[in-house]
Amino acid sequence: MKKCLQIFFSLILIFPLFIAKGEDKNFDIQVNPYKYILFNNFDTEFANEAYGKYFTDEAHTDTYAKYAKVASFSSSTFSQYKITDYDLAVFPLGDLPLNASVGGLNVLDKIREMIAAGKNVMITGRKYVWYAFDPASSNKSTEVQKFLTDTLGIRYIQLLPFHQIQGNTIMWWSFWVRGDLDCQIGKNIVKWCNIGFNTGTEVWWPLANYLSVVVFETRDRNKFQPVDHIIRKNNAYATDTLVGIKAEWGKSRIAAWSMGFEGFAGDIPRGSLLYRAMVWLLGNIPPDGPVLSIEPLRIDFGHVPVDSTRDIELELKSIGTENLIIKETSWWEEDAAFQIVGGEVKTNKPVTLKKGQSHKVVIRFSPKVDKQVYNAQLSIYTNSIPDYRYVDVVGTAGKGNQGPIIATNYGKKVDFGKIKQSDLKKDIDLYIRNDGDMELNINYLKIEENDDDAFNFHQVVKVPISIKPKDSVKVIVRFSYRPQERVYKGLIKISSDAFNEKDFFVELEGEVVSSLSADDNILSFDNNLFELRASPNPFNNSFNINYKANDNLSEMVEFSIYDLFGNQQYKTLKSISKGEGNLKIDFNSSQGLYFLVAQYKGERYILPLISLE
Repeated sequence: MKKCLQIFFSLILIFPLFIAKGEDKNFDIQVNPYKYILFNNFDTEFANEAYGKYFTDEAHTDTYAKYAKVASFSSSTFSQYKITDYDLAVFPLGDLPLNASVGGLNVLDKIREMIAAGKNVMITGRKYVWYAFDPASSNKSTEVQKFLTDTLGIRYIQLLPFHQIQGNTIMWWSFWVRGDLDCQIGKNIVKWCNIGFNTGTEVWWPLANYLSVVVFETRDRNKFQPVDHIIRKNNAYATDTLVGIKAEWGKSRIAAWSMGFEGFAGDIPRGSLLYRAMVWLLGNIPPDGPVLSIEPLRIDFGHVPVDSTRDIELELKSIGTENLIIKETSWWEEDAAFQIVGGEVKTNKPVTLKKGQSHKVVIRFSPKVDKQVYNAQLSIYTNSIPDYRYVDVVGTAGKGNQGPIIATNYGKKVDFGKIKQSDLKKDIDLYIRNDGDMELNINYLKIEENDDDAFNFHQVVKVPISIKPKDSVKVIVRFSYRPQERVYKGLIKISSDAFNEKDFFVELEGEVVSSLSADDNILSFDNNLFELRASPNPFNNSFNINYKANDNLSEMVEFSIYDLFGNQQYKTLKSISKGEGNLKIDFNSSQGLYFLVAQYKGERYILPLISLE
C-alpha cells in the first residue's frame, strides 16, 4: 500500500510539470536537438551505406540514433550550430587528406576545435595517413604529421598490397581485420575483407575491395591503444599491421582507422563496430540531470550461519550533470534479519552528491532461524528519475558451505603447456565438479575470450547442465596449433546457481614453441630433399600441390588438410620419385584458413591454405 501511494503522489507532482512544459512555447535560446553529427560529403560513395544508415538507426546504434544527425561539412551546417555544440563528430574522409579544405573549411582545424573543447572525434579514411608519411606522397604536411604522431600515436609502416596483377586481370587477396583483445571497441572481433562471409544462410559482402591498406604501429600501447589490426596468412596477433587506434586527451576521446568500414563484409559487422566506437567515445559524457548509479543492484548474502553476521556495502553514486540529492534510505519490505548499520539517510538530513561522488550504505544480515531464506527490499529516494529505486536483499541461514559449490579439476587456470608444430593440437579433460550438498545448475558455459580462436570445446556443449552433489561433468577443451610462435590465452565463463560463485571463470593458456622456417609459398624438407607449393592459394574447391624431389623418397608421403581446430578434413598417400610432379586435390570446404600438412618419415611440414568457398 505504501508503494502505491508513493507512485500515485509522484504522478500528481510530475503531471503539472508536463503541462507547464507544453505551455512554454517561447524560447530565447535555440537548443541543439542533436548530440552527434556524421559528415556525408567527404566520401559520397560510402558515407551513407557504410556509416550513415547505421548512425541514425536504433537497430544498430540503440538510443544514440535519436540524437544522431547526418549532414554536409559546410558553412551552412555550422551556421545553425557550431561543431562544438555536438558531443561527437564523425569524419569518414574517403580518399581526402586530413588537412583537406571542403567548402572553404579546413578538416583538421575542425577536428582540433572539437578536441580543444573536450569533445569526441572519429576518423576513417583510405589515404590520409599515406598522404602524411609515405615517401611517394606529394601532399606531405608537417602539421598533419605532428597531429597523427603526437595526438594519435601513429608510427607509419607502409601501404600494404592485397592484390596481384596478371596481364589485364587484378587478383584480389582476401584478408581479415581483427579487433584488439583488450580494446572496448575492437573486442577481438574479426572482420572479413576482399571476400564474402558465409553465415550459413547467406553471404555477406564488403561494399568495396581494397588494392592496398595503410598499416602502422603505435608509439606507446599504454597511451595510444590499438583497436584493429590486419591478420595475414595465420591468425596471429600483430603489432606492425594496425589499422585502428584510439587516444584520450583531457576530456576528449579520438578513434581513428586507416581504412573505411566499407571494406568490412556485412551490415552487422559494420554497424556493430560503429556502435562500439560510439559507446567508448561517449563514455566520458555524463547523462543529463541528476542520475543515480547503484552498485550492486542486488545484495545476496549467500549462506550465513545462525547467530553470525555479515556486512555488505552498497555504493550510491552520482553520475549525472546535476547534483544528486539522496533524500532517504529505508526498508520498503522489511525483515528484522536485515539492518542498515552505516550510511542511513533520513528525510530531515539528506545527502547531496556532486558528479563522481558516492555515498556508502552498509547492510547487515543476522539470521536467527536455521535454513530459512530471508528477503527484503531497500528503498532509495532521490531527486533523479525515477525518484524511487529498489534493491532486493536476500540471505539464507545455514552453514557457510551449504548449497551447490562449483569447482574444477584444474582450479581456475588450465595451462596446456607448450605444443610444437608437429603436435597440431592438445586436448585436456576439464571436469566441472559440484562439491556442495545441493544440485548445481549451469545455465551458461562458453569460451568468452579466445586469443586467435586457439581454444575450443571438442564436443557439443549444451546448457542447462545439472550436476548432482559430489558429481562432475567432463568437457574436452582443445588448444590448436597456430603458426605464430607465442603464448595464447582464453577464458571460460560458467554461470550457475553455485553458492560460492555465480559466475565462475577458468583461464586458458598455451604456448606454441615452433614457427615455420619457410617463406610465404615454399616449405623445404631437410637438406632441400623435397619442395612443395600449393597453387592457387587462395583456392576454390580444388588446388594442385606442385613438388620437386631431389631424390627418390623411400616412403610414401602423407598429405592431409586440417582446419583451424586441428580436425583432419582430408588425407591421401603419394609415392614420390626424383624430379618434378604434381598432385591435384579436390577439397569441398567452407571459407576460412586451413593447413596443408605433408608428413614424411614421422616429420610434419605445414603450409597455410585459404579457401574462398
